Order: sequence, then C-alpha cells, then structure tokens
Amino acid sequence: MPSSRESSVSAGLRANRRISGQFVTYSRGATTLSITQAVKQSRRPETIEGSGSESVVMAVVWRIAATDLGALVLPEVGDTITASGQVHKVEASGYGDLGWEYTDTGATEFTIRTRESGFHETVVPTARDLRGNEVRVG
Repeated sequence: MPSSRESSVSAGLRANRRISGQFVTYSRGATTLSITQAVKQSRRPETIEGSGSESVVMAVVWRIAATDLGALVLPEVGDTITASGQVHKVEASGYGDLGWEYTDTGATEFTIRTRESGFHETVVPTARDLRGNEVRVG
C-alpha cells in the first residue's frame, strides 16, 4: 500500500499531466499506443564528442504515466515518441543507462530521455590561444 507521501506525489503528477499533457504516439516495432497526457519536461541542446568533431543534438525529456504503456510495460532504447509530427527516439546516455527512470518512488510515472530526430549540427572544436583568441583545432 502506498504511503500518504507517495499518494500525494502521484496525485500531483496526475494533475500536472492533466494541465500540461499533450497527445503523443508511443511506438515499438509494430505496436503503437496513443497517449493523451504526455508531458514534455525539457528540450535542450546536448553536445556529443566524436573523432575530431562534436555533434549537437536536441535532447528531450518526456514524462509518461506508467499505466499508459500498457502491454509494453517498460520503455526501451529505440522506442519512439511522436508529438506534433516530430519524432523522438528513446536513447541511453551511457553504459548501464536504460534511457528512462521512474519519476517517483511509487513507480507511477516514467521520465524518458529521447533525442529529437532531424536536429543535428556538426561543430568543429575550438580552443583558445594564450591571448584568449579562439582558434580552430584540427
């Protein structure tokens, strides 16, 4: 049985989804679910270092009720969330990362990390010389 604190947190998350939620489709392979109250928590550029250059991608964090995933049960890397025609792919940020975590201790909501498709910039790394002037590396 959930504690009164967990129940309060869960109620707050539900209220936030009702107020801020938007319609998305959640897909894995041939399975597509319609979710009416997904919350886009954040959207920010993220730099990924490569060999000799850096890539900038758009990282988007979503919050979705655990019950909304139904038969899929848990999010998986490679799943997609589509909102307003924009596709977001669930991605892990490093070794051992699943690409998601529970938002609350009652496990009623997922926080899912995605990368927005179609947004990609390649940046040539720069450095500074002794006078502070920016110089290109490579």
